[in-house]
Amino acid sequence: MSKINVNAVAPSATGTTLTLGTTGDSVTIPTGGTLKTDKIADAGGNSIISSDGSGGLTIDSQMSGSLSLVSSQTFSGQASVEFKASAITNFNTAYPIYWVKVINIIPSSTGGTLRIGFSNDDGSSYTGFNKTTTFMRWGRSMDGTGIAPAVQNTFDLDNSSGDPYISTADNIEADLSWSGDIWLWNFGSSTLYKHYSSRIIGQYGATTAVTMYDEWSSGVLKTTLDIDAFKLLSQSNITGTVNLYGLS
Repeated sequence: MSKINVNAVAPSATGTTLTLGTTGDSVTIPTGGTLKTDKIADAGGNSIISSDGSGGLTIDSQMSGSLSLVSSQTFSGQASVEFKASAITNFNTAYPIYWVKVINIIPSSTGGTLRIGFSNDDGSSYTGFNKTTTFMRWGRSMDGTGIAPAVQNTFDLDNSSGDPYISTADNIEADLSWSGDIWLWNFGSSTLYKHYSSRIIGQYGATTAVTMYDEWSSGVLKTTLDIDAFKLLSQSNITGTVNLYGLS
């Protein structure tokens, strides 16, 4: 087999195609070699991945996956953080599932809980329909004492119009916060009751005797109207970040 050493290979005319091999052939880059290019395209010239040369990539939508950032809010000292269809493109009908990322929400005073409210009138009211929910907690204290998983009936809703609890950790120290995930299912349906589920991590008690709470909540929203707004709130003002993603 012949071997040719060159520093560059170019087509015979600028802007034309350089073909390496033919159908059934393979072009191999040996171990340690690097292929540098700003664009990978298919045989028809359609871009698959392109780069701006500085690390910024553009990927064809068919390869980018089904997770899309719909909205992100970073807030400080607010009574609640709200997401609603009138203010956010693609909420609530563009996706069958929404994923809410709760990132370090801090209450301004102690003794609070974190709750979630749902609305079917774009946030005008959060008590227009009843919910049935369940709430479970497990955790571990700093001294190594474990808390076995158990349903917390005090924080359940039984066909009630109130706002469901998603964490009872009070985060009473300045360096404590709530973080976790909330899932919203089929909120655009006009024929079915809606479902949500959440998992939130927080801390209960003073730093010297803090207990980590891992709390799970889920429930049924008893309305066939589409849910077009939700909010997170506590007994005091809250500070943090919440990201809303859509999944197709």
